[in-house]
Order: sequence, then structure tokens, then C-alpha cells
Amino acid sequence: MVALIITIAIMFTLKGLLQNLKTANSWNMHQDEIAYAYVQFDRFLHANKSDKSYTEPKYSNAKKSCFAIKSGKELKHYAIQQYQSMIRVTTNKGGHMPLLLNVSDAKFETSADTIKILITEKDQRKSELFFKLKEEKTINEKESKG
Repeated sequence: MVALIITIAIMFTLKGLLQNLKTANSWNMHQDEIAYAYVQFDRFLHANKSDKSYTEPKYSNAKKSCFAIKSGKELKHYAIQQYQSMIRVTTNKGGHMPLLLNVSDAKFETSADTIKILITEKDQRKSELFFKLKEEKTINEKESKG
């Protein structure tokens, strides 16, 4: 009888530990996904040291942030936006690069040199991502001087 009581107590303890482990694992996964999306987009913006990326606030709104990357004489325009349950980067010529999945809502703020993304995930967790870029006028001024 004592062995049965001890076995039941151990089973309940293990069940509680496994539930705590599941909860901790889901929290770590969230942080990893947000960090990975940040690193992936930041690498995309600064892939080549010679490229110049800048925001385009006049084309941006609360649903998307527009930016451009100038590589040599080539200029490519992009938008980062929510599509269904993902945050993605698109071009004006088609195609997309998914950055983050399981998003229920996203709001974008674009200033002269910053993109800010306010993310609400499906499990109601909230995150903010900030990306610092150059100002378009600063890039154009440097090129005209140089």
C-alpha cells in the first residue's frame, strides 16, 4: 500500500514538471522566433556593406512600411507588411520573404530613418521591432557631393 502511494505521488510530481517544461519551452520558442525574424530582416537590409537602405515614409502607412535598397546604380523598392498570419517582405515586382508566422495583428510606423513594427501574436503576446535605416535625403546629399 505504501509503495502504491509513493508511486502515485511520483506520477503527480512528474506530471507537474512536464507541464512546467512545456510552458517554458513555448516561451523560449517565442523569443527565438522574434529574434530570428529581427536578425533575418536586419541581414537583408545590410546584406552588402556598399548597399544603402532607407525608409520611404511617404509610401508607408499603418498597414505597411516601405523602404528602398540602393546597390550601385540599381534601386529596389520593398514593403514589409502583414499578410494573413505572417509578416513578410515583398517587392513591387512580386515574390515575398516570410519573416514571422502566427501573427494576429501588426501595426507599422515609418519615420525618416526608422521602421517600427508592433506585433500581436495569436496567443496575445506583444512585441516591438525597431530597424534603423538611413534617411533618403542623407543618401542623396552624400552622392551629389561625392
